Amino acid sequence: MRSRLVFVSLAVVAASCSSNGGGGSPGTGGTVGSGGTRATGGAPATGGVTATGGATATGGVTSTGGTGGSIATGGVGGGQAGAAGGPAVGSGGGSGGGAPGGGGSAGAAGGDCTRADLQAAVNAYLAALVAHDPTMAPLADSVRYTENTKDVNIGDGLWKTAGAVSLQRDLLDTVQCMTVTQVVLPESGTNIVFTQRLKLDGGKITESEAIITRPGDWNFDAQGYLNTKSKTWDILPANQQTPRDVLITMPKLYWDYFLDNTTPMPPFASDCTRVEGGKGSPVPCTTGIPSGVTISDRRYWADEQEGVAAGVSIFGGSSGLLDVHYFRTISGKIENVYAMTVNTSYTATGWPGGTP
Repeated sequence: MRSRLVFVSLAVVAASCSSNGGGGSPGTGGTVGSGGTRATGGAPATGGVTATGGATATGGVTSTGGTGGSIATGGVGGGQAGAAGGPAVGSGGGSGGGAPGGGGSAGAAGGDCTRADLQAAVNAYLAALVAHDPTMAPLADSVRYTENTKDVNIGDGLWKTAGAVSLQRDLLDTVQCMTVTQVVLPESGTNIVFTQRLKLDGGKITESEAIITRPGDWNFDAQGYLNTKSKTWDILPANQQTPRDVLITMPKLYWDYFLDNTTPMPPFASDCTRVEGGKGSPVPCTTGIPSGVTISDRRYWADEQEGVAAGVSIFGGSSGLLDVHYFRTISGKIENVYAMTVNTSYTATGWPGGTP
């Protein structure tokens, strides 16, 4: 692996429906899915947002929050927090329980941050893209669209050239009301790999960010991604899911390790494999990681039920490569890493919210 990794785009859909926990008592009256499961590990969080009740979700998953329970081994820290109170997965209502460790994200209320709504928005957007017809997608009048950090008018750019989707893997972040999607499709007869991010607000897509890799980009080979099609991001059994706050640490630990190999290595499974751009066979996740590489302007998303986290960054410092990494985690261990990198220098990802 070279000291500059480049990642390709993936789309993320999100809606700004999350609220941050301040102080307060643990949530005691959030919506509980009538067919969901309740996490049992950990003491109640000490600073979460208190839910005030609400309509009953039709299949949600709730958790009690907490600070107990060791999730990740191999360097994510000692005892990781127990499951945080997340949004209901049903058709409405926020969850009770605060985020672990004294205040974090509370479950988003309302009906446009459910998994079903986010999935429908992604599917409608990609169908509209392939049909070259923006009117088929639930776009807000003020929607902003970028391709590889540059603002583009909806209907231009990839909207004119995209063919039928041959690979689609969706991360549904119900806390941030966004989606991030790995996509492979032909553009003018040649397959490309990209990430599509979407943000949903009030049932409308307000942000659309495409990070696109094409022939000539870092280690690019779309067929290598198509060869991983059988590795789906299905919903994991409850006992194999990793708390959201721990999932978010996976890209952070990984990129920190690129800067300094003396920091804790992410908790890789023994058979974890990494796909970089698609060229060549997948490699073991623990190999080929250099040191001294600065990775800036980072943003993260996570899907607790699927065990997937994604991060967008500038790989290589203040003038580096536009990069996307995906991490599939099962039972606290990273099973697969996917990297896509645009082989052009950038100073920023084009959207606010970057972290160190």
